[in-house]
Amino acid sequence: MKIANVILSVILLLAGGNFVFSQTLEHVSSIVTPGDCRDLITEGDIAYVADGEMGLSLFDITDHQIPNYLGTAHATSDDIAKSVWKREGENIAWVADVDGRIMTVDVSLPLDPNSSNNVTLGFDQNLQDIYGIVIQDTIYICAVSSEYSHRVLSIFQMVYRYGIPGLGDYYVIPPFDLPASAYGVYAESSYVYVADGVAGLIIFDIGDIGQPEPASHLDLIGRSLSIMVQGNYAYLAAETAGLLIVDVSDRLNPVMISQYDTPGHATDVHVVGNYAYLVDNESGLNVIDITDPAVPSFVCGYETSGSANGIYANDNYIYVADFDSLLIFDFNPTGLIETQEDIAGQFSIRGNYPNPFNVSTTLSFSIYETGNVLITIYNLAGQKIRTLVNEVRSPGEYKIAWDAKNLPSGVYFAKLEIGDYSESAKLMLLK
Repeated sequence: MKIANVILSVILLLAGGNFVFSQTLEHVSSIVTPGDCRDLITEGDIAYVADGEMGLSLFDITDHQIPNYLGTAHATSDDIAKSVWKREGENIAWVADVDGRIMTVDVSLPLDPNSSNNVTLGFDQNLQDIYGIVIQDTIYICAVSSEYSHRVLSIFQMVYRYGIPGLGDYYVIPPFDLPASAYGVYAESSYVYVADGVAGLIIFDIGDIGQPEPASHLDLIGRSLSIMVQGNYAYLAAETAGLLIVDVSDRLNPVMISQYDTPGHATDVHVVGNYAYLVDNESGLNVIDITDPAVPSFVCGYETSGSANGIYANDNYIYVADFDSLLIFDFNPTGLIETQEDIAGQFSIRGNYPNPFNVSTTLSFSIYETGNVLITIYNLAGQKIRTLVNEVRSPGEYKIAWDAKNLPSGVYFAKLEIGDYSESAKLMLLK
């Protein structure tokens, strides 16, 4: 289904130059999924969606503007697919089932929702509520969460060589008890990182797969639901605490270095290059600049219509599992466009104080030539909330108060416009 494009742009001035850096987020398309999509991953022209009670659903994304549903695979009517993982080049997709099983799906065959011919249950080790799954080399790793007795990290060594692995193709390493309900897991090199709910981050050393052991435990704010590691940093979606960034260069002594809060509950995160893509069940998609992980900054976002559960990004495309729909976005972070010479030195909006704020805040701005000044407040969806200034002003420094007592907590933007020039500042309202 092709829909009207929605484009949000953030323009950042480059000091002392004649160009600006343009970051554009475009909502390209949406397609309804058969079930309640919880997680997704893409490879090539295919999106693999953990589709709740429907199991695994596949979509052809060759044309991002017109995604095409290919089919669904599930083993039993009790399956509730929560997470999906796929290794590049293989014809197998791995699906974590909330009811405690691992499905392996032969995705080289046509998917038929009325048949389970291409689905193998893999194994059922008396686990319950499997929420996270990741595969590294021949190591099969899953984090499970439900009843207190099942709060464990389970690691399985795959020993199969050909075909789809079955019940006898795994070597089971004794599971590790976890202090809280785990929801996300990530494997990198010889370490496993567990997003352990209210217990924060737990790192395991699996250098000796026969005798893996805990390396460290870091208590964190919020409830850690998802995790991804890039370089020396771990990025966690921590529900009410938003995005948490942890320095894991020393796996024995991880240190939280920064936080980017979001209005609702952050549910999943995916990191590519200098950007963290975070989904929040209230504000939807958030693109965050992590060029300096110690100072994450909001770039742009899109308020989705559903409840965003999962996210995946590659190349310039972002894919969001939004409850009953797969959403596709085009994000262009590298466009340079020409502007007036030295315009950055002529006008500026210097943000607000306090920020975050409760009820009211004061914005500061400067103009260096007489002109009509327009300052408008927008919400995260790009809707105009209020016009603060719309009048001719002489050169000088100005301050203006904004009373937001009748608005809900969330991220807002103040946009300064003078002639052809515009600049924005992010405002965080917390009540």
